[in-house]
Amino acid sequence: MRLLLFFALLAPGCGDDEDTRPPGVLDLGVRVDETFEPLAEGATMAVILGPNGLNMVVPSLRSAQIDPRAPDPTVSVTVGGILMAADIEGARVDMEDDGTGNVLWDLRVPFQTELCCYICEEGLMKAKIRDATGRRFEGQVTIRLERGGCPDTAACCGDPNTCPDPSLTQLCE
Repeated sequence: MRLLLFFALLAPGCGDDEDTRPPGVLDLGVRVDETFEPLAEGATMAVILGPNGLNMVVPSLRSAQIDPRAPDPTVSVTVGGILMAADIEGARVDMEDDGTGNVLWDLRVPFQTELCCYICEEGLMKAKIRDATGRRFEGQVTIRLERGGCPDTAACCGDPNTCPDPSLTQLCE
């Protein structure tokens, strides 16, 4: 019996780190009055100033099939094909059951460029999460990034070369 178990562990696919199952569904949303509100395609998402002085978006993630114990999430925002924001590694926390699924609340996703390089633009927010069992979950949504409405005259650059793609720059008039 031990010999059979030994060969089973050596067989191809056994012990591989990569889960070959298709990813599970992951909803991206925001917290509204202590409930999860999914983001619809093209929805406006507020860019806020975080406690560390960086502009950021604060999405939440939900899935009905995920193991809620300390998942490992990754969230990014791409504008015009350029990665503008990505989450910062933090302590893992358990997800909370909201009656529809398990939710990971209020992830802080800081932007790495000036506000004028992405504000009032469409961004593709992608989220991936790996749960305690190794299963992957993925989701994405196109959002419109806003702070004080659009155009946002308080978020402008004097020089288009301030941004990674000058065509995305909201210039001061």
